[in-house]
Amino acid sequence: MKTFATLTISLLSFCAFSQQKLPFIPRPAVSFFFNEKLADNKKTISKSDTLLEVKAILQGEQKQKMPNLTFLISEVEVNLIRNDKKIAGLVLAEGKGSLAPLALLILAGDKCQLTVKGIKFLHEGVYSDVGTGDVIKNYVFE
Repeated sequence: MKTFATLTISLLSFCAFSQQKLPFIPRPAVSFFFNEKLADNKKTISKSDTLLEVKAILQGEQKQKMPNLTFLISEVEVNLIRNDKKIAGLVLAEGKGSLAPLALLILAGDKCQLTVKGIKFLHEGVYSDVGTGDVIKNYVFE
């Protein structure tokens, strides 16, 4: 009986503390920058576009309602694809870094597949997952 009471109290305590309500966070737009230039509307990139930064930001009315909301890209997986086969890849922490390790392998017509692996938002000093799933963007090297 004592074990049952201890287990019940532990379970109730866990449930009470794990029910922290997070605010509703709208899905942010994900933007891709190569060499500090926006590349969202581009379909091709140059072999010299080696600095990548991915940002998650709110758009329009959402941005006005929550101007101080901060997002963090967990990581971006970069895959170099040739003839529908992965040739090489790398992972960039926090959504930014250099593609220079792939530069020697790139040929014109290769595809650069970028997969954003999670977006987090800052709430009360702690980053929590937005829950958007993977965001995938493809570019072709000129």
